[in-house]
Amino acid sequence: MRAAIVLSAMVLVACSSSAELAEMESAWRSKLTAAVPVGSSLVDAQRWLESQGAKPYPGRAVSDKNDPLYVIATIKAREWYCESWVVLVTLRSSPDGRISRYDFTNSGVCL
Repeated sequence: MRAAIVLSAMVLVACSSSAELAEMESAWRSKLTAAVPVGSSLVDAQRWLESQGAKPYPGRAVSDKNDPLYVIATIKAREWYCESWVVLVTLRSSPDGRISRYDFTNSGVCL
């Protein structure tokens, strides 16, 4: 019985996209903070992200223009209930148009 539970847990972990998402987020965090450190202009950060193939997240409210959200990567999901996962970064900026921090998250296209 215990072996079945352990095996089930191992299968779920092996079928999960979480490790791949964490790895991708870490790589992007390193690249982004090295190329456009906190304190850089928002315009420079947006320009750099777009030069790397990132796309503005569609449907973002106009009121969020000072904290734009970008899709930086998409991966095929391993989970049976999801089609894909996207890695997102929000560029948090100060009133003077400087980057104050980067917030990374991911979102699944799931049932």
